Amino acid sequence: MDHSLQAGQIIKVTELSTLSDGTAGGVEPGAMTFDICQQVIDQQVLVSEDEIIHAIRLMAKHEQFIIEGAAAVALAASLKCTDQWQGKRVGVILCGRNIDLDTCLSITSTD
Repeated sequence: MDHSLQAGQIIKVTELSTLSDGTAGGVEPGAMTFDICQQVIDQQVLVSEDEIIHAIRLMAKHEQFIIEGAAAVALAASLKCTDQWQGKRVGVILCGRNIDLDTCLSITSTD
């Protein structure tokens, strides 16, 4: 989506392996999400795989709540922008707990 928004049109991109399979891949031609994103997104924050892992670990360690990679993207992005949110009330919606058990254990057991 990021590349398409930058280009101003839906473009084909190479899919990369990611823990955030819910956000992986390109945008299909004619997808309504592209038009919606163009209208409502004010700021984009890109996060790395390490930042996604960190967010999953934080939730597991401090909240005893397991989230999937796509949900961790929202938390990772908010953590990346903490300076912008100082003194403000911020809500982050963490929906999605569909993560493979072996993947989850390998991520959360090292932190």
